[in-house]
Amino acid sequence: MGTRHLVCVELNGQYKVAQYGQFDGYPDHCGVKLKDSLNAYSKQQIRNAVSRVTLHKMEEIEKFLNFYDSESELLQNYPFIDRHIASDIIDMLVQTEIPNPILFDSSSFAAESLFCEWAYVINLDDEFFEVYRGFQKEPHPVTERFTHLNHESDEFYPVKHLKSFGFDELANLTEGEFVEQVESLVA
Repeated sequence: MGTRHLVCVELNGQYKVAQYGQFDGYPDHCGVKLKDSLNAYSKQQIRNAVSRVTLHKMEEIEKFLNFYDSESELLQNYPFIDRHIASDIIDMLVQTEIPNPILFDSSSFAAESLFCEWAYVINLDDEFFEVYRGFQKEPHPVTERFTHLNHESDEFYPVKHLKSFGFDELANLTEGEFVEQVESLVA
């Protein structure tokens, strides 16, 4: 289902991953997949994997596109920029043999919550898994992670923080408990 979302990974105070996702952004799919990925690998494996990433600005994608005849050819050479793999990004980065994966910074997508329905931030510095919700019609406190982003709409604001799960807390939740806790904050 076309549920657009964003998956970010923060390490050393900066985003190392800010992956746009086109499909299945709901907590019962993307959220659960990311939760499972966080539990499948050691935190050091994930830190090592994301520390190798080179994150380019979205404006630079044209430079990459000019070298290839089609999007499919581009994705063969840069599989991590595919909009279909956001929920799989941790698994792919940990398992890849590519020494320096290239990704594009889609973090600004969180600014338009009409389109960015969900966002997830894996904060490796503080060891929290943060869940954000789109469709926000009210401004947020300045302390919110994405509040500083410029939004083009007068009607919608950036995605809003719903809940942060400590990594240890997350490991002890079943998939159902995780989804129930997130969805209870939306209703």
